[in-house]
Amino acid sequence: MYCTSVLDATIYGDLTTLKALVTSGQSVNARDVNGKTPLAVACYQGWYEGVVYLLANGCDQMIADNRQRIPLHAATYNDKIRCLALLVQHLQPKSLNTCDSERMTALHWAAYHDRPEHVQLLISKNINLLAADCDGKTALHWASQKGNDQCVEILMREARGTNLVNMRDKSGKGALHYAAAAGHSRVLSCLTNSKICDIHLQDHDDRQPLHWAAALGRPECVNLLLELGADPNMHDINTRNALYYAKKSSHEECISILNGEMKHLYLEKKEKLKLEERSKHRISSPIRHRQVAPATTDNITSESNSNSKQSFKVSSQSPQDSAASPENTDEMNSSGQKLPPIRGSITGISKPFGTKTSKNVI
Repeated sequence: MYCTSVLDATIYGDLTTLKALVTSGQSVNARDVNGKTPLAVACYQGWYEGVVYLLANGCDQMIADNRQRIPLHAATYNDKIRCLALLVQHLQPKSLNTCDSERMTALHWAAYHDRPEHVQLLISKNINLLAADCDGKTALHWASQKGNDQCVEILMREARGTNLVNMRDKSGKGALHYAAAAGHSRVLSCLTNSKICDIHLQDHDDRQPLHWAAALGRPECVNLLLELGADPNMHDINTRNALYYAKKSSHEECISILNGEMKHLYLEKKEKLKLEERSKHRISSPIRHRQVAPATTDNITSESNSNSKQSFKVSSQSPQDSAASPENTDEMNSSGQKLPPIRGSITGISKPFGTKTSKNVI
């Protein structure tokens, strides 16, 4: 097809015609009805030779289209990384974080389009991992929502030392909410591998990832979250738990899983209460110890037989009274020696069962 403009030549990937048109004086920065330049079009198409030629002939890669997207954004659309790599070489570092009209950076779009190589390249150039778009979503939110597990793995690895995994958008949802709602169990596993991942993170309606997985019928995600320690009894702002939403949406498999887990928790709690009751009973039961009163000259009976034994009367006082009585502590034996007091208190006995704390899943 015969091309009469630089834009047409770029669309059809006709390098010979493109060179001829540029040589004849046509502008390399011409724009179509959507505001796209030939460079942006070449990047969308992944036409590396065209990108090389246009950059060499002065095409401005900071010209934005009608949606404020520059060629850098466009280069994340195509799965070929060479165009993006070339653009990055010619860009100032601060320009890497350029946002479009939706506050999306090139990293957002690379994560959205499932371009793990592009994500890795942009991160290596120190693009902002924590940048949020107009809805408060980070690149991790988008990768999780789309189920792009390779991008999620890269973002999680590179985000160590930050709280990216728990960052919430303007609706209060974290990446975990979106992965659970969309049913991406592999992404969910990757996110929860982080030691700081909060599986009980609540959105603005107090709904946790488990609520969303149950409401949208994602049995694998429901099961995984329960295994990780998610509480099926937690209520949202309307005092409704995950089981309520599973029933409302008639997701039978989720209902079955949640019913089984709640029954298990009920039996576990019941057994725990039994153990605590036994513990209290053991501790409150009186421990009786026979106490021998100190010998006095009054309660010693002498036998005529030289081999007879001395008998002692048991004091009618309680151990505490015996220990506190000054008369007892000053009594003398038959030889005139002071007798030691009797202590009735028992120390060193602790509760047989410690306080059982729930495991904090982090």
